Amino acid sequence: MKMNKNESISLGLFLVSIFLIGIILFSGINTEVTIKMEGGKSIKSEIPANFPIITTVFLMILSGITSCSFYYYISDFSKKVSLSNKQRLSVNMLEGDVKKVYTYLLEKQECLQKDIIYELKLPKAKVTRILDKLSQKGLVQRISYGKTNKIILE
Repeated sequence: MKMNKNESISLGLFLVSIFLIGIILFSGINTEVTIKMEGGKSIKSEIPANFPIITTVFLMILSGITSCSFYYYISDFSKKVSLSNKQRLSVNMLEGDVKKVYTYLLEKQECLQKDIIYELKLPKAKVTRILDKLSQKGLVQRISYGKTNKIILE
């Protein structure tokens, strides 16, 4: 599945924010204290240091960016995944390579016929016959595009 520009930006912001939060939280903030007892025995204990106010504010901003970008990425992805009733019914009624081609088209929304042949590794004649069937059922539309066809979902 190909990501659009907005998905790429939101995923990038999410990953950069997570990385920066990790660096801030795990960059040697904790200090170790050793307590020596009378008998020569020592006890080691880690005491967390407090964050300065500017670091706390920066962490809050990063957390907001992280959650917003993750929400946008998930909501944009779910728009692609959700099918209309007609599409869901059509997928259930189709079988074999016809179902494979239609599912591919649902993911892409529109593509070139040669891309279907290349991506799904199906013979050119078979893809043409499948697209004829889907076109007759009113599920796809073919538009001449140079030496190939542009396939668009109806």
